[in-house]
Amino acid sequence: MGSSAVGRRSASGERPSPRARAPRRARVVVVGAGLGGLAVALRLQSAGCEVTVVERLDRPGGRAGVARAGAYRWDTGPTLVTMPELVRETLAAGGVDPDALGMLPVDPIYTIEWADGARLSFPRGRENLLAEVERSWPAEVAGVARLLDKLEPLYRLLLEVADRPFASVFDQLALVPRLARHAGLVPLWSLVAKHVRDRHLRDALAFHPLFIGGDPFRVPAVYGGLVPLQLESGGWYPDGGVWSLVGTLAAPLEIEFGARCARIVRASSGAVRAVELDGGGRIACDAVVWNGDPYAVERALGRRRERRGRSRLARPSMSCLLFYFGFARRLPRLAHHHLWVGGELRPFVSWATARQSARRPRSDRGRRRPSPAIAMYVHAPARSDPSVAPPGGDALAVLVPVPNLGAAARFGYSIGELREQVLAALERISGLSDLREWLEVEEVFTPFDFRDRYDAYAGNAFALEPTLFGSGWFRRHNRDRRVPGLYHVGAGAHPGAGIPGVLLGARLTARLLTADLRQRGLLGPTGAGKNAAEGARR
Repeated sequence: MGSSAVGRRSASGERPSPRARAPRRARVVVVGAGLGGLAVALRLQSAGCEVTVVERLDRPGGRAGVARAGAYRWDTGPTLVTMPELVRETLAAGGVDPDALGMLPVDPIYTIEWADGARLSFPRGRENLLAEVERSWPAEVAGVARLLDKLEPLYRLLLEVADRPFASVFDQLALVPRLARHAGLVPLWSLVAKHVRDRHLRDALAFHPLFIGGDPFRVPAVYGGLVPLQLESGGWYPDGGVWSLVGTLAAPLEIEFGARCARIVRASSGAVRAVELDGGGRIACDAVVWNGDPYAVERALGRRRERRGRSRLARPSMSCLLFYFGFARRLPRLAHHHLWVGGELRPFVSWATARQSARRPRSDRGRRRPSPAIAMYVHAPARSDPSVAPPGGDALAVLVPVPNLGAAARFGYSIGELREQVLAALERISGLSDLREWLEVEEVFTPFDFRDRYDAYAGNAFALEPTLFGSGWFRRHNRDRRVPGLYHVGAGAHPGAGIPGVLLGARLTARLLTADLRQRGLLGPTGAGKNAAEGARR
């Protein structure tokens, strides 16, 4: 999609009337109209700030975009919504009717299938999951139950931590005793393997960090709290897809599309004072909220792009290939959310996340070798929303994790070979030997597209890896500790990636920023601002 000319307008295309503006109090520029940027902008605007969102693309949503080809439509970013109450809270805190967006339950949340024929539906509710386990792995039920008991307090801790800023490394160290008490610091895979023996169930109960760019063999077990989160919350599909969530968040906001932030201007004191755009535009402001790639902000501040200090410990996440397929017929046996594991999970994840242990042997260097048998995620929303494809058709988005561009030289792969693995897996899942004859539309999105379209360092797909040194204090702080007036939100900021993560981060960032503006006398506590602040504290 091409970029439109820079112009100040609302997401609906209507130019706001200058006479309708409230008297100037606090001016905030949000850089990036991703889900986190839109959510924080809504909260700040409702609190009484004068908010302008600048977006380098020609539409809102960032990675949560939409692609169309003929009668086919695909969400290009996140597709699984959990914690729908957080979406409603975000809308309400921004002065939007929380019922403006319909949400459809998806149950089972997803289906996991292995190449050897094993299959598990992952439903909402702990007892429902244990019943599914008992059907195929009755000897594992007690172990899975014990594991869920271990993960429950880690889930509660995740929610608590997500609402807490990490101003000091001591904030992180203070959590260590609690994490240790609940085995939250050991690798997630190790905790799962301690209670579950079957490799299929180990995959099913440990893979969840892959949804936010994490390696389940290395991330701390606290991220296993994503399992009870999904069991409690269930899976949800917004009417019209995640793209309709983007539109609902963007509609009340003033957004400048085709506007790339070239520089964050600072006063002699070091505090933020304006944002300069490519082409010479300049927007004066009291604060900036950065919703772009966490590494690109260094360039906007005039620093070298290389990572320094504590950020060296946090690595950019893996990337992914996204295949968009339009089939002229509906594929049988495919769930709304479907995961395929083509072989042993560990070799593939080690390859995709470019672990040191996955380096090629010296004798094999200089030769490209194929990836291990792939694991992939398939989004097939026509089961819930037939409008995504022509009548009787199917619109599939398939995500395959791959190494980011910083590791691609050591971990070569062929897009064509991965495509063949994807289509072969879809044939296995659907049972259609003539599947390729029904394929009408096909597009692919690569790590180079992540780099060029989203300015993502090394073509990362999920910002930072959620390792121990990529979490909490080691991620971008919601309130920048070095630059007064600079704040962060989105996948690269605390608490992290995923729709719940960026919405929780937006709530935290808005709370910190409004408190700072009030302290500076730029924002009052009355009216809509007070209501928004109270919503942000809940």
